[in-house]
Amino acid sequence: MQQVKVFVSHEYLSLENDVNDWIKSSGVKVVSLQSNIAHPAQSDETGDLIITVLYEQA
Repeated sequence: MQQVKVFVSHEYLSLENDVNDWIKSSGVKVVSLQSNIAHPAQSDETGDLIITVLYEQA
């Protein structure tokens, strides 16, 4: 059965590490991965990066 995991952060490099660490530690099979940037409320803020992982349990 396919499942979804969502990661959200404004610290892009740490989010990349978080996603990779989760994939390694959980042993899941990634079906697809999508990313989006949420526009910030203020123009001088950094938007949140949203990563959605579609996966299956291995």
